[in-house]
Amino acid sequence: MKVLGIDTSTKTMSIAVIEDSKILCEINFFSNMDHSEKLIDNIKYLLESNNLKMDDIDLVGVAVGPGSFTGIRIGIATAKGLLEFLDIPVVPVSSLEILARNFSSSKTVAVAVDAKRDRVYGAIYYYSIKEVFLEEGLYDITDFSNNMKDKEDLILVGDMCDFFRESFQNTISYGMEGNLLNRASNLCFIALEEYKKGKSISHLNLEANYMSKSQAQIDFEKKNG
Repeated sequence: MKVLGIDTSTKTMSIAVIEDSKILCEINFFSNMDHSEKLIDNIKYLLESNNLKMDDIDLVGVAVGPGSFTGIRIGIATAKGLLEFLDIPVVPVSSLEILARNFSSSKTVAVAVDAKRDRVYGAIYYYSIKEVFLEEGLYDITDFSNNMKDKEDLILVGDMCDFFRESFQNTISYGMEGNLLNRASNLCFIALEEYKKGKSISHLNLEANYMSKSQAQIDFEKKNG
């Protein structure tokens, strides 16, 4: 089964194609959030370099957040455009789980991404027993910190590592910088797993999971009461 993965939720754009358990091709690069200018061309290149067309793809996985509001919208809009005339199922995938999958050989993985205002987008995964300890969500920093306490062999990843390092010191491990990319190949494998559980949807129902309001929304609401 061939799966196309699209992740534009961070400053590093990532796209990939897998076939069953094999990565056919993956492109990762820092694009400074100008994803709209590069995404379609790179998807076209990715497919052509593997002698594929969109109708050869069996499943599409898309990162739906949390992350960059603009980036997420671009990824979703692109997927919907590609699938407008194709009957290909879609699986929405958490950006947090994509990052955590880099460390799936660890027993427990916590992901913490800065959500501003003393909050984090976070989740905690028990990979040793393939369960989620703390569902992804928007958490107060103190609450998330408490959930990380006394977890055996925990590794923390995300852009909040330096913040939590002050309180946890060396009682937990921290993800290496080279493994802090949201890789679309991870997205593809997660999407395939979810598809086998019957969790795919139509591209028409694909929606973002921002978890919080954008600054523009907050400013608008303040201005308009």
